[in-house]
Amino acid sequence: KGIGYQGLIYRDFVENRMLTTDFDSGNYAFVGFSALNECEKSLFRHIREITKGKNGQCLFFWDADRYYIDKKEQEAGLFLRADLKEFPLPKGFELSDSIKDLYKKNIQVIEVPSSVAQVKVIPELLKKYEKIDENTAIILGDEKLLVPLIYTLPESIEINGEKKPLKCNITMGYTLSYTASARFVQIIMKLAMHRSENKSNGTTYFNRKDIFSTIMHSFSRAYINKGIIERINSTITKSKIDYIDIEYIREQINSNELLKVIFDTAQMDESFPKYIISVCNFVYENILSYDSYKTESDFMHRIITLYTSFLNALGDDIAFERDNMYYKLMTSIIKKSNMTFNSDSDEPIQILGFMETRSLDFDNIIMLSMNEDTFPKSSYKDSMIPYNLRKAFSMPSIEFQNSIFAYYFYRLLQRSQHIQMLYCSEGKISHAEQ
Repeated sequence: KGIGYQGLIYRDFVENRMLTTDFDSGNYAFVGFSALNECEKSLFRHIREITKGKNGQCLFFWDADRYYIDKKEQEAGLFLRADLKEFPLPKGFELSDSIKDLYKKNIQVIEVPSSVAQVKVIPELLKKYEKIDENTAIILGDEKLLVPLIYTLPESIEINGEKKPLKCNITMGYTLSYTASARFVQIIMKLAMHRSENKSNGTTYFNRKDIFSTIMHSFSRAYINKGIIERINSTITKSKIDYIDIEYIREQINSNELLKVIFDTAQMDESFPKYIISVCNFVYENILSYDSYKTESDFMHRIITLYTSFLNALGDDIAFERDNMYYKLMTSIIKKSNMTFNSDSDEPIQILGFMETRSLDFDNIIMLSMNEDTFPKSSYKDSMIPYNLRKAFSMPSIEFQNSIFAYYFYRLLQRSQHIQMLYCSEGKISHAEQ
């Protein structure tokens, strides 16, 4: 509704609404929290005082291990040490003390030659498990590997001589800008944006690089005859200029329905957003309708929905003189949008990011992208507030990010039995990584 961001809403509640809110229950239990912010701490204190006045109980339960709580040098306990001191566990409850017995667990660190090769190894690792159920998790340190992983996992897998169906539950978002659909849309937008028109004779020229990128994309190659692509490529290769007269490749365009839609100059001139949506709709209905493109079809449908909403928001009264403004806005929409997957939590394999593993336990864990600078990420999101001010006022900083991911990592080790950690040897590998 545009009322405010999460932090502002939290602060508004604590400063203006908390004291007037009726907390009428006699007992409260807080479960599954970690890294409390100041607003959450204020709320916890307030509810604790209310329950005391009612002779009730306010209980706090924390999932932590003595290994990183007792050792102050362990960044995984940075937040929890303070939280446990102010909001201790109820009497009779103790912290876990299982990480000290890590040597009893089956832990492997596996080096693979490239980033994508990590997902290729997973089917072989799964075959070694005696049982695959909802207690088996594949955890991605780099979310870009989600789509390659989906396409790599087989429909069935043989375990102990018995062939079993292999289905997965995906509980993480995926940034649309990482998808093949988003890359295709980017190419088409550049093709239309970079075009040049000679109004005296009505001729339209297209950038040769844009034409090449368009016909060589996997979607185009799946629908356009190889001979047509070769003839277009030959024409633009022989040309000595950067911009190609569309009439030079008109014969090839007219021989393929996808090319007709892509090089529809009349639609480009009428409306840039409508042109992009029409190309996306054609690809969605005629190329991505096959089962082999099921995941990519969902991505393209999401893009079409976003761009249709954008077009409706503009209405008939708003129009930009230049296509590059549409390009900037439509590109930013994709960059800021995620795709969520609908699946069943009871499926045998759980696919998650580290952020989604909070309060979850698994027997079998495969961690991907355990590379320095990937887990945890070495950068922090852009902010206008300098690092020193963040540090002085206890605002989130890179140290906070490191401690949170360290906590997720160690917490996963507490109750799991079989752990495989994969890292990529491509490029420069630090000694700490090895």
